[in-house]
Amino acid sequence: MSKAPYNKKDYPLCPAGTTMARVVRIIDLGTQKTSWQGVEKETPQINISFELPTELYEFKEGESKKPFVISNTYSHMMGKKAKLRPITEAILGVALKDEEAYAFDHDELIGLPCQLTVVHTEKDGNTYANIGAVSPILKGVVVPPQVNESKILSFDKWNQELFDTLPNFLKEKIASSPEFKKLKGIPVQSEISTDDIPFN
Repeated sequence: MSKAPYNKKDYPLCPAGTTMARVVRIIDLGTQKTSWQGVEKETPQINISFELPTELYEFKEGESKKPFVISNTYSHMMGKKAKLRPITEAILGVALKDEEAYAFDHDELIGLPCQLTVVHTEKDGNTYANIGAVSPILKGVVVPPQVNESKILSFDKWNQELFDTLPNFLKEKIASSPEFKKLKGIPVQSEISTDDIPFN
């Protein structure tokens, strides 16, 4: 039997380098199973997306160019060893005291500018664009207006319509969390760990 031709179109790779950025999406992934130095834990996670206003691409033929968007998942912890804390401080442009860090609502980062370093890494013959560093926006630099719509998904303000538009891998992670199961009335067997580990 003959097979229909399949034309694979490679998704454009976000350019490497340091550029201006803006937070446009924050997704609460709930508690996820992680491993740190061989020890399995349950860690709350958050996914943050950045728009790169000066890195433009024609994603759909005939449409105007739009900014690349790149994201990363972090342990949703704000201890001194947590990776999310210096990133949060970089976006805010200020150092947080411990009590401020633990009380900080990351939804407040939406729309804020920063400087982002994108790096390309090779794995299994493929090239991926990853966030290498997040730093404060340089003094005097004016970041272009936001293009993509701001999006926030949290369990206390659930938005099913937004959830349905997320990539499958994010929806699967969220659906595996005890917070999602509780929201949907599904029995939860695991407990939430509040261990603060320096993981993602």
